[in-house]
Amino acid sequence: MGKWRALAQRLKEPPDNSDNSDNSTDGNPIVTSVAIVTTLNSNKTERAAIHEYEGGLPREWAEAFANLQFMDRPDQYTTAEWEEVINDAGLFADKWAARARDLGWTIMDIFAVHKSGSRKRLDGEGVILSLRGNKVIAITADHIIIETSTGARQRVCKPTAGQDSLKNITALDAGGL
Repeated sequence: MGKWRALAQRLKEPPDNSDNSDNSTDGNPIVTSVAIVTTLNSNKTERAAIHEYEGGLPREWAEAFANLQFMDRPDQYTTAEWEEVINDAGLFADKWAARARDLGWTIMDIFAVHKSGSRKRLDGEGVILSLRGNKVIAITADHIIIETSTGARQRVCKPTAGQDSLKNITALDAGGL
């Protein structure tokens, strides 16, 4: 199990409220809703801090990764596929996030998820959604190279100004970057 998946599992566990304090909401649904939202925001902030301080991610990248982990799974993804997206994001964060930032890649270039969740659209989609369990093997200021389980390589080009997160994926022969 990857360290990000283990961390996510640990953070999903309910907090230990053994201090025996009375947190009663007296059945008030508004107070209960506020408590739930406050807890979610607190958990997301805590997770971002852990990614930053324990994982070594730049703060804004740690927040983006935490947001991805807490967002609702798009309908077009199965639970297993969405868990793979989160794991891919963690693996990318471990090895490539600082370098990607230094080379000028943005959080949106890497972590964006199109609001429709459509898998047919490449615009508004970050590199993470292109990984699908495959691994990044190289990154430059202009592109990221992904190697598939069969050894095939794909180049994901960095969006140019005005393209938002539209990216261009091309197949590469086994020898070229």
